[in-house]
Amino acid sequence: MTAAAHALARAGLIGAATGLRSQYGLAAVSLTGAHHPAGPGVSFLTRRWVRVVTVSAAAGEFLADKSPRIPDRLSPAGLGPRLVFASLAAAVLTVRHRGAEPVLLGTAGGACAAAATAFAGAKWREPSSHRAFPDAVAAVIEDLVALALARAACGPVHHAGSGDSPALAEVEEVMPMDGNAPGSGSWEVM
Repeated sequence: MTAAAHALARAGLIGAATGLRSQYGLAAVSLTGAHHPAGPGVSFLTRRWVRVVTVSAAAGEFLADKSPRIPDRLSPAGLGPRLVFASLAAAVLTVRHRGAEPVLLGTAGGACAAAATAFAGAKWREPSSHRAFPDAVAAVIEDLVALALARAACGPVHHAGSGDSPALAEVEEVMPMDGNAPGSGSWEVM
């Protein structure tokens, strides 16, 4: 996998997470930003107060999502922020992992992935007689999927040769991580 393809894959993953939960993408990018060189114009995301704000917003969304008063994610008030936040998070990851070259592609890919998962998440959450569990359980499952997508987009790479999949070995060639790397694998808020 080339560095550009790797960066675009991360952009798509963070966009998908943001489509499900609008605040999770920026929170994940902010939490992991202290361990990566910041590109021009994105270093603000690594500041401590920004990490606190983005994580608080994600936690608030986790709680608020279970309320029927929250706007539909497919309404302009629900979809618009998802697309904007996904574009921003995808742009940051693209710069972080590849440089500024394909940033427009990463931004577009993140927004498209967010739109797709927003629609998929809305379909998943539709009241259904064939689902064997209540909506609150469906919402928590959706939270877990969004967290897994954000972690895959921003998380560490496992070492090649350690029994990981061939795809991870390819990623390791592009983004080597050793156990002594500062914060390897950590998601620090403070």
